[in-house]
Formats: sequence, structure tokens, C-alpha cells
Amino acid sequence: MLITLKMWDEIIKKINWIEPDFFNPLDLEEIINNYQIKEIYHCAGLVSFNDKRRDELIKTNTEITANLVNVSLGKDIKFCYVSSIASLLNQFEHNHITEKTFWQPGKYEYAYALSKYLGECEVWRGIEEGLKAVIVNPGIIVGAGNWNNGWGILVKKSIQRSPFLYDWYYWLCRCRRCSKYHVSTYAKGNFRTAIYCY
Repeated sequence: MLITLKMWDEIIKKINWIEPDFFNPLDLEEIINNYQIKEIYHCAGLVSFNDKRRDELIKTNTEITANLVNVSLGKDIKFCYVSSIASLLNQFEHNHITEKTFWQPGKYEYAYALSKYLGECEVWRGIEEGLKAVIVNPGIIVGAGNWNNGWGILVKKSIQRSPFLYDWYYWLCRCRRCSKYHVSTYAKGNFRTAIYCY
């Protein structure tokens, strides 16, 4: 079932939105302490496939992740980093990408892919320092939206398995399914893992 915009509006009304400065660790620390946060789902970041934004991508997707990891260390916080299958896009020579596929430097180092990989490195560092964390690598996460306009048409056709977009379908991951991966991984205590959901 696709969530309609009306349903989405009702969900949004129940959320207490806080807009921290992710580049300010003191601001993040204060929020974690004031709200007694026990789980972090790190889905924030910059998405761009314009390599001219390389420095901005790497700074944003690496530094924000490092700050969140650092303020989570030493606390009983469960941490989920939503990375991207893009962090493995330098593996074009491989037909089958799995959780055992790792980054290989090479000619396919797109700025966005590199920035997500470097973010993953920050989470792995945190894991080595005692952080309870999991990394999820979805393709394209699909949530609520207008299914009859722009991007929504492409997503709708993919979900319906249009013959022109058949292979593309496998890159899509419904927001609800991706969330289930996060929650079930936490519930099972499967930390120190990477999961590719698509």
C-alpha cells in the first residue's frame, strides 16, 4: 500500500521536529541529553551526482556522520546509518553486490559514492570504539509522494514493473521496508553489520 499525501500529513503532525546544527557537536550533545535519545537513525545527508560539488558532498556526508558517531560514543545509544548502494558503485565489474562486497578505489569514484563510503568508515570507526551500530545500504528509498507527476511517475512505473524499467525496479526500496530492516536489526541485536536492502 502506498501512503497518500493525506496520510502523510497526519503522520507529520505527530512528529516533534528539531533542527540541530549537525556541524556543531555541542548542539547535538545537548539534544541527545535533553531528549534522552536512545536510538539514532542517521538518514541526513547531501545527495547530488554533480561531481563539481565533491568538496561539499564529502564534508557534509562525512563530517555530519562523524559528529553523530562521536556524540553517541559512551552512551547506550543504538545507531543506524542509512548509507547507499552508491557506496559500491565503483564495483561495476561485479555482477552481484552483497554485504561482503567492499569499496575498491578505482576509476568509478563518483563524489556522492565516495562521500557515503567515507560516512560508512566513520560508523565502522565508532563500532570499533564500542558503538552499537548497523549500516543499511538501500538503493532508492521510496516514500509518500505524488505518484502522478515527475519523479512519482517513474517510481510508479517501476513498481508496476514497466518493461522499460524492469531492472531499475530492483534498486527501489520502500520506506516502510527499509524501516523494518532498521527496527528488526536492532531488536535482534545484530550490530556490527551491513545490510543491503532493495
